[in-house]
Amino acid sequence: MSTALSCENCPSYLTPQQAATHFGKSVGAPVCARFGWVYGKIGLPQRATQKLQEHYASQCNEYGLPRPIKKDVNAFPIAIGLMPGPSGPVPQVIAKPPACSACKFYAPEDVVMQELSWTTSLCKKKGELILSTELRAAAEVCNEGEVGLIDRSTHGITLFPELMESFGGVDASPLVDLLLGDPKDFDSDKELSDADKAMGIIAWREVKNPDPDFHPTAGEEVYLPIFNESIFGEAARVKIPQSGDREHPEEYVDHFGGVYAVGVHLTKLKMAPGVWGEPGTGKTELFRHLAWMCGMPFERFTITGSSELDDLAGRPHFDPKVGTYFAYGRFVQAYQTICWLCVDEWNLGPKDVQQFFRPLIDNSKQLIMDVNVGETIKPSDYTYMGFAMNPAWDLRNVGTESLADADTNRLMHIEVPMPDEPVELAIIQKHLSHDGWQLNDIQQKMVMDVAGEIRGLIAAGPLASLTWGLRPQIKVARALRYFSPIEAYRQAVANNLDPVTRESLLTAVRGNVI
Repeated sequence: MSTALSCENCPSYLTPQQAATHFGKSVGAPVCARFGWVYGKIGLPQRATQKLQEHYASQCNEYGLPRPIKKDVNAFPIAIGLMPGPSGPVPQVIAKPPACSACKFYAPEDVVMQELSWTTSLCKKKGELILSTELRAAAEVCNEGEVGLIDRSTHGITLFPELMESFGGVDASPLVDLLLGDPKDFDSDKELSDADKAMGIIAWREVKNPDPDFHPTAGEEVYLPIFNESIFGEAARVKIPQSGDREHPEEYVDHFGGVYAVGVHLTKLKMAPGVWGEPGTGKTELFRHLAWMCGMPFERFTITGSSELDDLAGRPHFDPKVGTYFAYGRFVQAYQTICWLCVDEWNLGPKDVQQFFRPLIDNSKQLIMDVNVGETIKPSDYTYMGFAMNPAWDLRNVGTESLADADTNRLMHIEVPMPDEPVELAIIQKHLSHDGWQLNDIQQKMVMDVAGEIRGLIAAGPLASLTWGLRPQIKVARALRYFSPIEAYRQAVANNLDPVTRESLLTAVRGNVI
């Protein structure tokens, strides 16, 4: 644990909630009550926030003094950066705006939130955050304001180096603790029993809760088995994800604690996990990664509106030599073996297919084969099954249906969010490394700025028919090696869209091309 001075331990440190009380408005980040230093932003990794706090504490001559009782006039606006431009006397301004919101250097709160993640507005002339409660007061004491057309962006603002270091560029350090060594080389985290060895288990991997606010208690440890591949037949061995495969399961970044959550549900709570998230966020890859971690075959079943029950369960066959017999479908065959099962888009399937899976998620975990006179199929001791689904409430997921209440009650539900920006960039660069190249600083900024604008337009409505997860980000980044930015976005996504939506997306791209 770091022993350096940190603003978090100073009386002038304000949480976002305390800042709202002290200043009348929160910026969505911790703030210094004395100097107005802002210590981070929404979604910034803890290690980056801590680094900022240690930086400011190390240069503060008033560290540890009592918190100011009232708002200090010098504390606002909050300086976050500088606008590049010529030095010298301030030019005479003829039309002085009555409030910052009428000034051409004003960036509205929604734009700042989208592009910089602070919940307040911004003066682009001075590089300062301005609270919505201060717009008139700030304009009264300002001699640099100018009435004019407002550019709804933060373009041109140069953050202070300490902020730029935390917010900009690719920091691969978030991946260090998230990428794992090859399971074949793993030393067991607990002693192997004779029964373990007889099953073919060569090690146990302890999976810890990554939530810093969780306080461990006895018995909460989660262990996942690692199997010796030699126990599987040739047909099963080829299904075991390997380091260096095309999908690179060894590089999956578990930025949200999905491995721990799935492990808890399957090994401790004995409940099936349902993993939810937008397309392209890595739901299926989580289960592939788990199969890689355990050295177990990965069985993936993609359900569609035309999936047939017979293909999953099986059907009667006739052979002149043996007569009529029942041949199991691929799912039933897999369900009886040691493997990781991933059922993709369960809520896209026909009713009989959806109902087929219901007995697998109740307490018995037994598959009732009505198509074979009610035969009961039991899983192996190490059949791990989970579901990956797009939510039905999102109108973009055409064809998905809400699960029946009986099904949602039997599942545990895990959300897959988008990673923080440094992790997202590091993931993109890791994918590009397999192509033998990397985005430069300008391309990195463009890709993330475009993504921020597109995601804002998705939330606001103009691009509501789209999703913009990691998959399109990686597609665009790979294409940038061979095409201009506009053409890269066209071929990765835009050319598939209707003309109006396409133009909205490309406008966002053009506005961020340097």
